[in-house]
Amino acid sequence: MVKKVIEKYKKIDILINTVGILREYSILDTPEIEWDKTLQVNLKSLFNLCKEIIPFMIKQRGGKIVNFSSIAGERGSSLSVHYGSSKAL
Repeated sequence: MVKKVIEKYKKIDILINTVGILREYSILDTPEIEWDKTLQVNLKSLFNLCKEIIPFMIKQRGGKIVNFSSIAGERGSSLSVHYGSSKAL
């Protein structure tokens, strides 16, 4: 995806990460696979995209990255501990 954007537009000025999935489970009922999937989508995908784009931004001597979080990262929720954990600041 990053390579296609660079090929078409020759640069990347901004990356806005708003990724997130949420499926509600109490902590006692959260399957480990749901925990893993939530962290994979909400954290790891953000990390991997930043890791791919930053070298291009360094090369072009500029760019902005904006990562959105969620109030659930501060407040938490009894039905989404995995989501809140992935959105904590």
